[in-house]
This record gives sequence, C-alpha cells and structure tokens, in this order.
Amino acid sequence: MSSLYDITDDDQGYHFVNASGDQYNVYIIVYYLLDPDGEEEDFVPIYSIGFNCIRREPNQQHRFDNKTKKTILRIYSDFMGNNPDGAFIYICDNSDDRERARRITFGRWFSEENEGDIYERHISHVTHLDANWYSCLVVALNNPLKDRIVRAYKYTIKITFQRIGDN
Repeated sequence: MSSLYDITDDDQGYHFVNASGDQYNVYIIVYYLLDPDGEEEDFVPIYSIGFNCIRREPNQQHRFDNKTKKTILRIYSDFMGNNPDGAFIYICDNSDDRERARRITFGRWFSEENEGDIYERHISHVTHLDANWYSCLVVALNNPLKDRIVRAYKYTIKITFQRIGDN
C-alpha cells in the first residue's frame, strides 16, 4: 500500500483525492519579489506554493490524514528537487482566522521533513488593519542566489505594507 495518494497533474497544478473523498489542488506559480539592489523595475522570481481543499463533507470536522500531508510534501519536494536554484514562498490564508494555525502546521511539517538541513526558512508576521499576515520563504542552503532572494523577500514585505499604509 502506497504512503501517498495518486497524483494527477495538468496546467492548473496537481490534484489528488484523499480517503475521505476530499479533493486537493496543489498549485505552483511564479511570484516576483522586489529587488532592493536593482532598479525600480527589477524583480527576483521565486515560486509561490499553495493548496486548497474541497471537502466532501464540509460540515463535518475533518481528521488529520498523514497520507494527505505526505502527498502534499512530496509534490513540493519533487518540484524543488527539479528546481534546485529556486525558492518558494507560502502565504497563509487569513480569510477564516486560521492563519496562525496554518503557519504552525507548515512550520512543523518543515521541521519534520527538512532532513539533512537542505533548506532554511525565513518567517514574516505583520499585523495590519487588525489582520495577521503570515508568510514564509523557503530557500536551499546551497542556492547561489540565496542572499539576494532573502533580501528581496524582506524588502518586498516592508515596501508592500508601507504602500498599503500610505493609501
């Protein structure tokens, strides 16, 4: 018996259905950070990785499913293995006041799965207009662009929330 669910992929991302019948969609898109060392129009491309779930029984409380976790993490690790100079960012959805729980869950997954300390993460938490904004940058330790990517991540967060505050 496989420790992963069957994964299909198309131009919209990766998809699988877990044992409860919940449909997961995992997506990877290019995301651009502002380059603090470049011209105003310079960007640092990275990946934004996320997933959503369409529950078969939305009114029932769902139980933790380790096979779902492992399937999602396999998609991410395979993608990063095929893109070793890449980095990715995830932003925790804050539309339902569960963003902190998402950050904690992803942090635990990262710690459990980062065998050999291949990656490092940089976490951001900003409170703006009574909303919490959690994000995290994950980058390979041996990425030759690591320092530039980390500076761009921190700079993009700073500039984004300054601009929002000015409006």
